[in-house]
Amino acid sequence: MKSYYNFCIDRNADPFIPQVDIVVNYLSNLYESKFGYSYINTARSALSSVLPKMNGCKIGEHDLVVRVLKGVGKLRPPSCRYELIWDVNLVINTIRVWGENLKLSLEKLTLKLVGLLALLSAQRCQTLQSIKISEIVINSFVQIKISKQLKTFNPKKSQQVIKLHPYLKDPLLCPVKCLESYLAVTAAYRKDEDNLFFVY
Repeated sequence: MKSYYNFCIDRNADPFIPQVDIVVNYLSNLYESKFGYSYINTARSALSSVLPKMNGCKIGEHDLVVRVLKGVGKLRPPSCRYELIWDVNLVINTIRVWGENLKLSLEKLTLKLVGLLALLSAQRCQTLQSIKISEIVINSFVQIKISKQLKTFNPKKSQQVIKLHPYLKDPLLCPVKCLESYLAVTAAYRKDEDNLFFVY
């Protein structure tokens, strides 16, 4: 919190002793400097965790500080993380137009499988790239275990699993059929390669 430290020094205040008026003025200064709600709220949380309590109360939970944050939230509400959305139907319709899996080029079949996996599992590229054939079980549905520890790995949760069910209404959009076709087509190229997606 270098900016808070400098703010206090400029006003001859001790940055290590919690003072409500200084904290309120600092947060107000951030607002006037055009920072958004999320940034200011993060600053409040940081000060609350670093500065000692005042009368048993964290500085970030003081009534005046809370009121400042409420005011900032009303005047400059937090923006959505994603401002733009795209139409999933564009991908689905394109995949459907391409036709049957085994009639597609390997490039299109790969794109189709990646697209279906991404849409159905909402996984990051890093996760899809980590899929190994040895961790895929195909029965009445597909179960894919992700054993690699990824950036989003949470030790409190059990192993990450992606489940894919057959889509009987439209075989052209069925992720299970697409995966089976991809495995069949790439079998001749992969030799000892265990990664589902690979460069040959």
